[in-house]
Parts: sequence; structure tokens; C-alpha cells
Amino acid sequence: MKPRLIIAESDESLAEDYGDFFWKRGFGVEVAGDGLRCLELLHQFPPHALILDHDLPWGGAEGVVAAMRDEFHLATIPVLMIADEAGPQSASLNTTPVVAWFRKPIRLDSLWSALSVEIPELITEGFLNQAESLLPATRRDIDDQMSTRGLSAR
Repeated sequence: MKPRLIIAESDESLAEDYGDFFWKRGFGVEVAGDGLRCLELLHQFPPHALILDHDLPWGGAEGVVAAMRDEFHLATIPVLMIADEAGPQSASLNTTPVVAWFRKPIRLDSLWSALSVEIPELITEGFLNQAESLLPATRRDIDDQMSTRGLSAR
């Protein structure tokens, strides 16, 4: 079964980038551009996790999180919060279901790593191989690759 992900992001181009990144890695992805659509998708398409923009219009992140807390089946969905500033903007966003905060601009591999902690189903050999391929190459790896091509990195 594909892991399901909702990306609720007010910036359409960022939402598309995030969606493409996770879709290419085998996720079923739905995108919401505002809080109302996000809540609608949470009910129609219960995800394994939610990536939530703090500045989401029409309900905002606080409204979405408050609604999730009120419904048992939504309260257990981990939320990865993304914001222009680091850390919680209010105490209500510093507790479950919010499990992590990310400051924009985001390194997508950081979100990928956080999801691997929150979605245990991702810890498979295929996932680990995929995650490893996203890690930056070490200096030794680069030197090895260049020497096999007859080049010098130094």
C-alpha cells in the first residue's frame, strides 16, 4: 500500500514541488491550498502524515490542527509544520499532532527523513535505498568516482 500524504501549502509552486518530490518516491499525494480544502481532504483521504503550511489561508494551521484534535481519527495523524520562522508561533502548535517544525526554505530530504520516523511502513529496504541515494556524497565517494573516470578532484 502506498503511503498517503496531504500537502497543505499556500504557495502553489512550492506545493507542486513538494508533491512531485514525494510522488516520485511512491507516495499518494493530495494538495490543498487552504485550510478548508485541507480539512476536506483529511476526511476524504486520511493520510499517513500531513505537511502543513503555518500561513495557510481560510482556517490557517491553527484552525486545521484544532479541528484535527477534536476528531479522534484525525488526532493521530502526524503533522509536519512548515513556516517562515523556526519553531512554534503559539503554544497550541507545539503539541500533538504537530511532531516537527521546518523553516522555509525547506530541504525536501529533511522532510523525507522526518516522514520516515513518523511512518514506520517506510522503513523497508526499498525506502532505505531511496533515502540513501538522497544523502550528499562524501568526499571519498567523489574522489572514487572521479578516479574511475581518470580525473582528479584535487
